[in-house]
Parts: sequence; C-alpha cells; structure tokens
Amino acid sequence: MAGVYPVGMKMASGWVDRDLGLLVAILVGAVTVGSASPHLFNAFGGLDWRFTVSAASLSAAASGLLVNFVRLGPRQAATPRFTPVLFMRTFREPARRLANFGYLGHMWELYAMWAWVGIFLAASFEVNAGGHDPTFLARAGAFAVIGIGGFAGCLAGGWRLAFAPLALGPIFGSWAMYRLRARPEAARLAGGRR
Repeated sequence: MAGVYPVGMKMASGWVDRDLGLLVAILVGAVTVGSASPHLFNAFGGLDWRFTVSAASLSAAASGLLVNFVRLGPRQAATPRFTPVLFMRTFREPARRLANFGYLGHMWELYAMWAWVGIFLAASFEVNAGGHDPTFLARAGAFAVIGIGGFAGCLAGGWRLAFAPLALGPIFGSWAMYRLRARPEAARLAGGRR
C-alpha cells in the first residue's frame, strides 16, 4: 500500500482544484477495500489457499494494467527529481519529522488491527457461530471489518490482549501530530489549514 498511496494521490490531485480531501478519501477507501479483498476471496475460496492467492494476484495484476489507462490531470504539478539531501531533510526538520511520525504511528495501529482481527473472529466463531459456517463467517467478517469499519472490530472484544501493542502506535502518532500543530510550518504542510 505504501507504493500505491503516494502515486494514487499524486494522480488524483491533478484533477481537482477544490475538494481534494473528498477525492483522497475515495482513494483511501478504495485502497482499504482492496486490502480487505483477500479476506473476501478467502471466504468463498474454501480451504484451498491457492484460490485466495490467485484471486488476489489477478486483481492486483488487473489493477496494474488498468492504471496505465489513467491520464494525468490538467492541474498536475511537476515532479521534482529525487535528491537524497531532500529525503534527509524530512527527518531534520521538526515539522516534517512529526508529520511522518504521526503517519507511521497511525499505520502501526491500523496494520496491527488488520493482522489481529481475522484471528480474533476465527476464534470467536469457533466458540459460537449460531449454526453457520464459522470459517466463512470469520473470513467474511474480516473483510467487513477492514473494508467497512475497522475500529468497531478492535473494540468488539479482546481489547485487553490487544491494548499494549495497539496503544503504542496511536500514542506516538497523537504526540507527533500534537507537536506538529504547534509549529508555524503546520499550516503550510496542511495546505493552508491547521
């Protein structure tokens, strides 16, 4: 996903002069549902893992081909050349460092929950599936939680076990974003908004 977000946002940003936030939200939603798709494929694939891997791989390959038909928008900004000095500046400048730490903290929380929810649902449905197939419910449920409402899955149960590893990411991310908002560069990094 780390390779998809920046490229997708750059491509999307060339098509709007207002409501960039809405366009980015749609992009993030689409990438999240795409990330959850292997759980859905697994729910219908049965015990054969090859179906899940094949369906996810074919979807990724199709997406890779389809992106070649996307044109850059008329408002596309020029791409600067990569310079290692600029890369290192992202960690030397406090505002950029805090913005990166905030993002990394958020991603820690998100991926930890995504890794945990499938196992949690499988264990829960093994105890009580209400007469339904517990494996299917766990796989379809993991897709629903990740694709539709990840936070609800984290609070549904097992919070005490997951709290320690999950709490570190949001605490670190919240601290970094709090520190960033106090800096004068924050408005510039947020496109003029605090």
